[in-house]
Amino acid sequence: MTKYLAVKGQSNMASKHKITTYFSNTTTYDWVTNAAAEQGVTKSGYLEGLIRQEMERNQEKTIIKPRVMIYEPYKIQERQLVLSSQCEINIIPFISIKENEKHYNKELNRKIDTGIYNDFNYEVINRNMSLPSVNHFVILLKTELEGRVFIREGNLFNIIYSVNYQPIVITENLWKKYDGYYDFFNAIYLRQTDLISRHWQRTIANKYAGVVPIDDKKIFGKDKGCFFIPVLRKPHTWQEIVKNTEGQGGILPSRNVIKGVTTLFNKERFNLKGRELFKEPYKLS
Repeated sequence: MTKYLAVKGQSNMASKHKITTYFSNTTTYDWVTNAAAEQGVTKSGYLEGLIRQEMERNQEKTIIKPRVMIYEPYKIQERQLVLSSQCEINIIPFISIKENEKHYNKELNRKIDTGIYNDFNYEVINRNMSLPSVNHFVILLKTELEGRVFIREGNLFNIIYSVNYQPIVITENLWKKYDGYYDFFNAIYLRQTDLISRHWQRTIANKYAGVVPIDDKKIFGKDKGCFFIPVLRKPHTWQEIVKNTEGQGGILPSRNVIKGVTTLFNKERFNLKGRELFKEPYKLS
């Protein structure tokens, strides 16, 4: 007979925490009676031991449930690319610090993405990088950016920058290699504080079982964060991915999609000196 941790010496004492138990059959009653006698405790002490054991199990489940698994790092096969370029943004009439800064950041993100898009296509056209002839998706993951903002004559900002970006080519073979669990389309940047945050763990645990750190090489600096590939709880087939373009934010096969760092990132990943110029009011000529 299996032995359970029983509570001794309490069942004969008067207690206000009292529950009377009636068994529906003699078999269960005899089993409890014999088990209690075998362990040298009263029937009440034996039942309380069973209840406490169940309470401990439930407590363990509560602790484990929100945890998110961190898997082995993923090494991207495609080589990293660095774009060194510049762009211009027209200075607009001053509305407010918040509104003007929002406008300039939006324009800057758009121009940087355009530069990356053109740079990657140039690499492909000039055969510096080959793409598969079968259905595929290309994620251009911006991992770092550094630069500086200058003011030029003619009501213009001039931004000189270098951006490190990583192409990720997703094919059916790659998708099936991880059985449809690796959600390459939603790579996310996480800090150490995110990984230990209970709120974040509970949020991501609804859809994902864990995350896979991307082994990206930092060129411009170091930080305590990393890009991760989320691991789905329920896998998707390759056919679902190709068909459900709307569910992937309009991503189409053989089209480039740009993700990663933006002006909202911390200075270790997006270090743009002179950004305070975006907050100033200017007299337009």
